[in-house]
Amino acid sequence: MTHRITLSCSILFVAMLCGTASAAKLPDAVKRDVDFTRDVQPIFAEHCLKCHGEEKPKGKFRLDVRQNIVAGGDSGEPGIAIGKSADSHLIKLVAELTPGEVMPPKGKALSDEQIGILRAWIDQGAKWADGAAPIDEAGPKMLKGDHWSLQPVKNVVPPKVKHQDWVTSPIDALVAAKLEAQGLTPSPMADKATLVRRAYLVLTGLPPTPAQLKAHLADERADAWPRLIDELLARPQYGERWARHWLDVARYAETNGFETNTPRPNAWHYRDYVIRSFNEDKPYDQFVREQIAGDALGEDAGTGFLVAGPWDEVKSPDINLTLMQRSDELHDIVNTTSTAFLGLTVACARCHNHKFDPISQKDYFAFQGVFAGVNHGNRAMRTKQDAQVEARQAAAQAKLDAARAALAKIEASQSDPALKAPQGGTGAVPRTII
Repeated sequence: MTHRITLSCSILFVAMLCGTASAAKLPDAVKRDVDFTRDVQPIFAEHCLKCHGEEKPKGKFRLDVRQNIVAGGDSGEPGIAIGKSADSHLIKLVAELTPGEVMPPKGKALSDEQIGILRAWIDQGAKWADGAAPIDEAGPKMLKGDHWSLQPVKNVVPPKVKHQDWVTSPIDALVAAKLEAQGLTPSPMADKATLVRRAYLVLTGLPPTPAQLKAHLADERADAWPRLIDELLARPQYGERWARHWLDVARYAETNGFETNTPRPNAWHYRDYVIRSFNEDKPYDQFVREQIAGDALGEDAGTGFLVAGPWDEVKSPDINLTLMQRSDELHDIVNTTSTAFLGLTVACARCHNHKFDPISQKDYFAFQGVFAGVNHGNRAMRTKQDAQVEARQAAAQAKLDAARAALAKIEASQSDPALKAPQGGTGAVPRTII
């Protein structure tokens, strides 16, 4: 064992030295604004486009199409990481950070200044210039990193509309603008009874009773409407109604699916956790964390999210089929987690790099590795109320122990001849009252 540890440490030390040496070879980015047409395109034209241009690009990696530069080619590595030049595959190749892996493989290598220009270009967002180089007209128009869902959240100025009296929020303005663009007008305001009924159905999934409707119609207070909304939000039916939508996202079921489709008697813990989260108005970021790592946050039921989907419990004696089943289990977790929380179909990268957003096969299997320790099964579940429950259990156990001791004393007295009444007498056996 000692030799193995020493050898491992030696390998690690050498790797650290190599990494330091490689990092030392990387030229610094230039300290100025870089223009693609003026600074970057000439470098590509001189050193790169002969092999990575429009005509039969090697490795299917083109440097005249921005989306291809970002996506990379057959290597499976994204060409560049926008904003992170030191992590970009293109920079690692032109700087030969890995011995023997260098671009261009023949001819004049890029100078430190040219590499510094490329680094600055990537760090500054890898901006393209219209008409600077051919754009693949037959290819997709959407560039990696340009998709709306990958943009930072920003405030949007609501449009001005004709039916301003109908607008009570910025969302109303956006809706009204779309209606007006189609030559449509907003519907008239609903009457009070209709509004009350809609509120009940939307928030609780149940219509108001005749008595409830009558009471709300009779309420003439100025804040009657917000009072009604607050009342409905405080009802347990609110969580039951809206939890159903999230349970669909989590692919929740109370059976395992597949050919056996056996029941899951403990699945309800996750269902009730989601209902409780809605009724407690739990912050969304906390809700997310508890479903991915609830076992580390004192909310074990939350991690039911990871294993709520179908599970093939019938394993094969063929090790290859069993490994494939395990891969499919992890794939289900990756797919659901990414679509629920990222809005991206990361699962597609199981077989190929994404074409339109920056997800590679390498990213997919790194993502999968996060969940490699997750398995289906039952275990003791802890909650944040464990301390209170344990205290109550201890108090109940103490009472039970006292009762058992009293009972044992009674039984002992019944079997003690000295405590029994004489034969033929009328004495009574002393009794202990509990």
